[in-house]
Amino acid sequence: MGTARPCKVLMVHPTFSAGTMWQVTQACEVFGAKYPTAPLGLITVAALLPGSWTIRLVDCNCESLGDDAIDWADLVMVGGMLSQHFGILNVIERCQARGKPVAIGGPAVTSHPELYAKADFQICGEVEDIIDGFVQTWELGSRHGTFQAEKFKVDVTSDLTLPSASCQEPGLMLSFIRLLDNFVAPMRVYFVAIGGTRPAPEAPESNRRGFSSMIESVPSTAPGDFSP
Repeated sequence: MGTARPCKVLMVHPTFSAGTMWQVTQACEVFGAKYPTAPLGLITVAALLPGSWTIRLVDCNCESLGDDAIDWADLVMVGGMLSQHFGILNVIERCQARGKPVAIGGPAVTSHPELYAKADFQICGEVEDIIDGFVQTWELGSRHGTFQAEKFKVDVTSDLTLPSASCQEPGLMLSFIRLLDNFVAPMRVYFVAIGGTRPAPEAPESNRRGFSSMIESVPSTAPGDFSP
């Protein structure tokens, strides 16, 4: 894949439905956080996108998704689990109402693609072998498509190998993580495994730079010790 044209991508992590095990409001109040964990699935996908693309992330469990953020984007990417079903549908509806194409990936659409037929793109299964196809389809001007990874075929048992040298740098995607928003900070980042493959850690040096950027974003007045 050659150098992709610039594209502004808004990644949205939808809210979890009330009454699920993922709604842990009381625990967040104890730790003074907004939500336990960061959306590592979307951050992982961000690392695989072309380096010429500009990426923003909104975690709806920690902040509101504003119309200005949607209007900024050329493409909206959303992903999550079935416990985020209604949040996902809300994101699709809002973004399409403002004329933005939406791509959905993750466990929910992989398990039940028929529930998310309104999305413009469906990316089902592990993305390593199909992300280039999605990017090429977008580059050719198509605004609809379905991409299905073959089950149990993606090899993620060794160190991370990006599908293209022009991709984003994986570890630096950790700068999307806001330590003060989450009380479970990932100490080792793994690729999300969908369909039985074994996850593997990202390159240590890339992770180190990413964690440094994440730590530097914490104000000096923040509680706790975030020293490297």
